[in-house]
Amino acid sequence: MKTDVIDWLLFDPAHRAEALKQSNAIMRKFLALQKHDAAKAVFSKVPEDSMREIYSQWTGVGQTTPLPAEDENAIREHLCIRAYLEAHEAFTDWFSHSSSAPQKPALAPEAKFTERVANEMKEKEYQVHTMIERLLSS
Repeated sequence: MKTDVIDWLLFDPAHRAEALKQSNAIMRKFLALQKHDAAKAVFSKVPEDSMREIYSQWTGVGQTTPLPAEDENAIREHLCIRAYLEAHEAFTDWFSHSSSAPQKPALAPEAKFTERVANEMKEKEYQVHTMIERLLSS
Protein backbone atom coordinates (compact mmCIF):
# COMPACT_ATOMS: atom_id res chain seq x y z
CA MET A 1 0.00 0.00 0.00
CA LYS A 2 2.90 2.34 0.72
CA THR A 3 4.19 2.00 -2.80
CA ASP A 4 0.83 3.01 -4.30
CA VAL A 5 1.24 6.49 -2.82
CA ILE A 6 4.11 7.10 -5.21
CA ASP A 7 1.84 6.48 -8.20
CA TRP A 8 -0.47 9.26 -7.04
CA LEU A 9 2.39 11.69 -6.56
CA LEU A 10 3.75 10.89 -10.02
CA PHE A 11 0.40 11.66 -11.64
CA ASP A 12 1.19 15.38 -11.75
CA PRO A 13 4.72 16.38 -12.82
CA ALA A 14 4.53 19.35 -10.44
CA HIS A 15 4.73 16.90 -7.53
CA ARG A 16 7.82 15.12 -8.82
CA ALA A 17 10.09 16.51 -6.07
CA GLU A 18 7.67 15.36 -3.39
CA ALA A 19 7.38 11.95 -5.08
CA LEU A 20 11.16 11.64 -4.96
CA LYS A 21 11.28 12.57 -1.26
CA GLN A 22 8.50 10.18 -0.32
CA SER A 23 9.92 7.33 -2.40
CA ASN A 24 13.29 7.84 -0.69
CA ALA A 25 11.61 7.64 2.72
CA ILE A 26 9.75 4.45 1.80
CA MET A 27 12.89 2.86 0.33
CA ARG A 28 14.88 3.86 3.42
CA LYS A 29 12.32 2.05 5.58
CA PHE A 30 12.38 -1.06 3.37
CA LEU A 31 16.18 -1.14 3.35
CA ALA A 32 16.27 -0.86 7.13
CA LEU A 33 13.96 -3.89 7.26
CA GLN A 34 16.20 -5.77 4.77
CA LYS A 35 13.38 -5.82 2.20
CA HIS A 36 15.52 -5.13 -0.84
CA ASP A 37 12.97 -6.38 -3.37
CA ALA A 38 10.35 -3.98 -2.01
CA ALA A 39 12.86 -1.12 -2.19
CA LYS A 40 13.64 -2.06 -5.81
CA ALA A 41 9.91 -2.04 -6.60
CA VAL A 42 9.58 1.49 -5.23
CA PHE A 43 12.72 2.59 -7.07
CA SER A 44 11.39 1.28 -10.36
CA LYS A 45 8.23 3.39 -9.98
CA VAL A 46 10.18 6.66 -10.02
CA PRO A 47 10.72 7.76 -13.63
CA GLU A 48 14.33 8.14 -14.71
CA ASP A 49 13.76 11.73 -15.82
CA SER A 50 12.64 12.82 -12.34
CA MET A 51 15.83 14.72 -11.53
CA ARG A 52 15.71 16.53 -14.88
CA GLU A 53 12.03 17.30 -14.32
CA ILE A 54 12.72 18.77 -10.87
CA TYR A 55 15.50 20.99 -12.24
CA SER A 56 13.42 22.12 -15.22
CA GLN A 57 10.45 23.00 -12.99
CA TRP A 58 12.72 25.04 -10.74
CA THR A 59 14.23 26.98 -13.62
CA GLY A 60 10.87 27.19 -15.40
CA VAL A 61 9.49 29.29 -12.55
CA GLY A 62 12.20 31.82 -13.31
CA GLN A 63 14.47 30.84 -10.45
CA THR A 64 18.11 31.63 -11.00
CA THR A 65 19.18 30.50 -7.53
CA PRO A 66 20.33 26.93 -6.95
CA LEU A 67 17.80 24.22 -6.26
CA PRO A 68 16.56 24.24 -2.64
CA ALA A 69 18.71 22.11 -0.34
CA GLU A 70 15.76 19.83 0.43
CA ASP A 71 15.30 18.95 -3.24
CA GLU A 72 19.03 18.70 -3.88
CA ASN A 73 19.40 16.29 -0.95
CA ALA A 74 16.47 14.20 -2.18
CA ILE A 75 18.15 13.85 -5.57
CA ARG A 76 21.46 12.87 -4.00
CA GLU A 77 19.78 10.35 -1.69
CA HIS A 78 17.94 8.83 -4.64
CA LEU A 79 21.21 8.40 -6.52
CA CYS A 80 22.83 6.85 -3.44
CA ILE A 81 19.95 4.42 -3.03
CA ARG A 82 20.32 3.45 -6.70
CA ALA A 83 24.03 2.80 -6.19
CA TYR A 84 23.32 0.78 -3.06
CA LEU A 85 20.65 -1.36 -4.74
CA GLU A 86 22.92 -2.02 -7.74
CA ALA A 87 25.82 -2.96 -5.46
CA HIS A 88 23.60 -5.21 -3.35
CA GLU A 89 22.30 -7.00 -6.43
CA ALA A 90 25.83 -7.47 -7.80
CA PHE A 91 27.04 -8.80 -4.46
CA THR A 92 24.09 -11.18 -4.19
CA ASP A 93 24.77 -12.51 -7.69
CA TRP A 94 28.47 -12.93 -6.94
CA PHE A 95 27.83 -14.58 -3.59
CA SER A 96 25.32 -17.05 -5.02
CA HIS A 97 27.85 -18.12 -7.64
CA SER A 98 30.89 -18.24 -5.39
CA SER A 99 29.32 -19.91 -2.38
CA SER A 100 27.56 -22.74 -4.15
CA ALA A 101 29.88 -25.72 -4.12
CA PRO A 102 29.54 -28.12 -7.01
CA GLN A 103 27.55 -31.23 -6.20
CA LYS A 104 28.95 -34.64 -6.98
CA PRO A 105 26.80 -36.22 -9.67
CA ALA A 106 24.88 -39.32 -8.67
CA LEU A 107 24.22 -42.21 -11.03
CA ALA A 108 21.03 -44.21 -10.85
CA PRO A 109 21.59 -47.99 -10.67
CA GLU A 110 19.41 -48.63 -13.75
CA ALA A 111 21.18 -45.97 -15.86
CA LYS A 112 21.57 -46.59 -19.58
CA PHE A 113 24.88 -46.40 -21.39
CA THR A 114 24.39 -42.79 -22.54
CA GLU A 115 23.44 -41.74 -19.00
CA ARG A 116 26.57 -43.44 -17.61
CA VAL A 117 28.77 -41.64 -20.16
CA ALA A 118 27.09 -38.31 -19.35
CA ASN A 119 27.59 -38.99 -15.64
CA GLU A 120 31.30 -39.72 -16.19
CA MET A 121 31.67 -36.36 -17.96
CA LYS A 122 29.85 -34.58 -15.12
CA GLU A 123 32.06 -36.35 -12.58
CA LYS A 124 35.24 -35.21 -14.38
CA GLU A 125 33.87 -31.67 -14.44
CA TYR A 126 33.11 -31.95 -10.71
CA GLN A 127 36.67 -33.09 -10.01
CA VAL A 128 38.08 -30.13 -11.95
CA HIS A 129 35.86 -27.69 -10.01
CA THR A 130 36.81 -29.15 -6.64
CA MET A 131 40.51 -29.05 -7.55
CA ILE A 132 40.19 -25.38 -8.56
CA GLU A 133 38.35 -24.57 -5.34
CA ARG A 134 41.07 -26.27 -3.27
CA LEU A 135 43.75 -24.28 -5.08
CA LEU A 136 41.89 -21.01 -4.62
CA SER A 137 41.21 -21.60 -0.94
CA SER A 138 44.84 -22.42 -0.11
